[in-house]
Amino acid sequence: MPRPRQYPEEITVGELERRVAILEGVQPPSEVVYAENAEASVSVASTTDITIATFDVTGVVAGDLLIATTWLRIHNQSGGTRTYTITTEMESLTEALAVGVVDGQQAVIRFQWILAVVSTTSARFQGYAEHDANNSGIWANTVNVGVWNATASDLTGTVTVAFKVRSNTTGTPQTGYPDGFIVRKISST
Repeated sequence: MPRPRQYPEEITVGELERRVAILEGVQPPSEVVYAENAEASVSVASTTDITIATFDVTGVVAGDLLIATTWLRIHNQSGGTRTYTITTEMESLTEALAVGVVDGQQAVIRFQWILAVVSTTSARFQGYAEHDANNSGIWANTVNVGVWNATASDLTGTVTVAFKVRSNTTGTPQTGYPDGFIVRKISST
């Protein structure tokens, strides 16, 4: 006996796109929750963190991924080689990378960090950076060593994403040029 024809329930265009993406094995597109293009230059001649960009992501639930991508140029004209510690924070999780820049040179740096909110009692954080330390055209990949940085804290709700930089000395001029800051939220639902 033939099966009766069934008609699908009414669905929105967004839901249809999500279902097609799942059937094709493609993840649903991420939602850009914040994007900032080039900002004015900022002095990074400080031994304490200078906040380059920050944003609060709201509505984070278990299963979500947050991805922060940042581009930064640092021009060192301070009279000596300087080491810059660049830090990305996603709530209580922090990762830092040190980059040395010779006097008269500039470093070009791209970071991407991922926060996986596993549950209300588990979150993981890891990322990588690419940098051209002295504007040589040779890019080096730096992967944070070790396993995911993890926490048992509840990171659902609102997560503050911050990007900071500091120098090992205050000699001037040392100038940062933030060339972009993008935060995406990928929902598991």
